[in-house]
Amino acid sequence: MTERTENQGEALREAPDPRRGRTLLALSGAAALSMLGVSVAVPRVTSQVVAFSGGDGQIGWIASAFAVSYILLQVPYGNLSDRFGFKPFLVAGYLVSAAAGLVFALAGSSLPLFLGRAIQGAGEAPVWSLAPALLSLLYPERKGWIIGRYSMLLYGGIVVGPLLVPLVPFLDGRGAFWFFAAACLGAAGIVALGVENRRPRGSAESWSLAGAARLLQTRPVRLALLGIGLYGAAQGLFFALIPGFLLARGGFSPVEAGYLLSAMYLGTTLAQFVFGPLSDRRGRRPFMVLGLVVAGAATGTFFLFPKLSSMALLGVGTTGLGCFFVASMAYLNEKAPESLKGTISGAYYLFWGVGYFAGPLLWGVLGRWMGQTPSFVLFGAVLAAQAVLLACFAGEGKTEPAVCRE
Repeated sequence: MTERTENQGEALREAPDPRRGRTLLALSGAAALSMLGVSVAVPRVTSQVVAFSGGDGQIGWIASAFAVSYILLQVPYGNLSDRFGFKPFLVAGYLVSAAAGLVFALAGSSLPLFLGRAIQGAGEAPVWSLAPALLSLLYPERKGWIIGRYSMLLYGGIVVGPLLVPLVPFLDGRGAFWFFAAACLGAAGIVALGVENRRPRGSAESWSLAGAARLLQTRPVRLALLGIGLYGAAQGLFFALIPGFLLARGGFSPVEAGYLLSAMYLGTTLAQFVFGPLSDRRGRRPFMVLGLVVAGAATGTFFLFPKLSSMALLGVGTTGLGCFFVASMAYLNEKAPESLKGTISGAYYLFWGVGYFAGPLLWGVLGRWMGQTPSFVLFGAVLAAQAVLLACFAGEGKTEPAVCRE
């Protein structure tokens, strides 16, 4: 059975549910509001650490403190949501994130800021992974379309946040942290009032982590997770390292680097809007392959072009990242039985997180050993090789029916 036929079969199994629209609206609004707060607060955390420590030597701990809790809690959150429903953990995630904002606001040294980042990672872990899992249950016939639009609004909050800071003086200081806490508290309220608590059907055995481990033994799932880890590494390169590389060696000014980031966020957002519905109709695998090929080509060649051309090429490269994300998230959910939707979504962000935080570190090692531009070429080739593996071997498995209950 082909992927396209499987997706059409899901549409036939779909039962109308008038409450789905309210849940989609609540999840999207909560995500956009919380990410608005994140994008305002996190740059201020960095500046506070620099001010408290008197230099930039502790900046790396900002990402590390977040990464540890964010990565380690993904699968436990997902498995618990399969047992007890998604809503309690989404609400809890936003409340924990709000607590992180309070820690930031009251911090008098760097240590509480690192603690706040660890708390923030624990709060954001369910927010990123569980909402797509719930939406894949509610909209099995259009999960690419729905997840793409949800993610577009989430990224919209990230893009808009920095634009507010110059316009609202309160946000240029500790007010950013109070705003972040209030935004997350508001997001928790939106989810509590607007989201139905749904969980997949299944036996206690099917909810077990042993069942998830058996799922991970299948070749298509392993290949998809490998691609997701590389996608995370590519995001780390595009949004963290490449702007710094262009500032240091490409002759970019800070303003031009800001334009580049805007172009890349725009590319990611538009790609999810376009390729989500296309993957519903044409299957997931072609767009996973396309996304990696486009991102790999941009990674391996952007430094060969002048400023404007490299900026445009990197913007196109991030459309590849957005294309891969929306197709791979739907693909992985389709490979999981309905009783493991939360767990497999947690596994998605576990592998993404490992790639996102470890990839740039590995690139730094390779850059010192073989040179920075050759390391970009090498990583582009790795993405292309992964695309070939997905094209040749990721078509196995079957789509499970997505039936959920309150």
